[in-house]
Amino acid sequence: MRRIAVVVALSFLMLQSSPVSTQPFGPFPRPPVVLNGCSESALFAVLNSDAGKECLRTLLPRFGNVASDYSVFCSGARFGCCTKANGLSYCKIEGLIPLQRTQRPPLSAKPG
Repeated sequence: MRRIAVVVALSFLMLQSSPVSTQPFGPFPRPPVVLNGCSESALFAVLNSDAGKECLRTLLPRFGNVASDYSVFCSGARFGCCTKANGLSYCKIEGLIPLQRTQRPPLSAKPG
């Protein structure tokens, strides 16, 4: 009986000291913002899209030490190649951020 009480007490202490998740419920937490409202994955998706390539080719500098009046901005599912001073209110090229869903293997009826 004494052993059961000790095991229950230790189990209770372990449960109290275990870390509790403070993440909100939902499918995934939002990725951190890297540039003007764009996450890293959104920025890569934008720059690999046709509109993003056009933005890179015509408006954004090819080298880091060249000044440009334009930058990439994101808001929700939209992106734009816009003037730095005005943000999303004045964009030369606009589009939707391409969504790339992860592929899941099909469920099989018989595992193994």
